[in-house]
Amino acid sequence: MTAANAETSTATPATTPHNRRALNRPQAVAFAVVAALVVNLVVWLVGWAFGGDFTIVADGKTSDAAPGGVIIFTVVPTLIGMTAAALLLPYWAGVVRVAQIIGPTLSILTIGLTINAPFDGPSTVSLSAMHVVIAIAIYVGLDAMQRGWAAKRRN
Repeated sequence: MTAANAETSTATPATTPHNRRALNRPQAVAFAVVAALVVNLVVWLVGWAFGGDFTIVADGKTSDAAPGGVIIFTVVPTLIGMTAAALLLPYWAGVVRVAQIIGPTLSILTIGLTINAPFDGPSTVSLSAMHVVIAIAIYVGLDAMQRGWAAKRRN
């Protein structure tokens, strides 16, 4: 091995051979929650720019689903699910893989609730896209958590 190859073949502890991040449990939870929230707020702004009002009238009462609802309905379920997986990981290594199926599946399935609600078109599309964003953030966050846990166990 030449000196140039030795320099380029070293990996930092925070990356894997495929250059994907390995995060400890708190970092993975924070990453998933913050990433989902930031992207969902951008999706909300795009939906709002396209005329979405994000309001719903039920039983004569008007409720606004954004931006407060976007924040709450992004942070709370993502935080609960990711934290549950993080807390169970030391006792059950398979929890991450199970959570990678359950979390995104629940997020995608709940799009039906948004579609059935009486939102306008841009609001429905934006809110539905937010469910997909959460599904992706959960999957990626759990993957980073699994990589971090595996790296910790190797050391």
